[in-house]
Amino acid sequence: MAKDEMNPIPGTTGAIVQPKIEWDDTTSTTHYANIGSVMGRREEMIMVFGNAESWKQGSESINVKVTNRVVMNPFTLKRFSRILSQGVEQYESRFGEIKLD
Repeated sequence: MAKDEMNPIPGTTGAIVQPKIEWDDTTSTTHYANIGSVMGRREEMIMVFGNAESWKQGSESINVKVTNRVVMNPFTLKRFSRILSQGVEQYESRFGEIKLD
């Protein structure tokens, strides 16, 4: 157990307080992706996003222009997957079920 957990700050309940997150988007960019994949190894997981440039019926391959890669450790990716699931649930409660195939 960490020292702070054994000896909370005087005057507090000892409960862990979640800090407020303030997003700074001054240097952010927006990219659209219609295809993605996840690859991984023990130390990191890599999410790859891109745009499929053609969907020709009967093609043996699809050309995908990779626009972004996001690398996370497995713990962070698992937390992120929960956030994504919650976002999909909220979307479906407002707009209806997203049907896949």
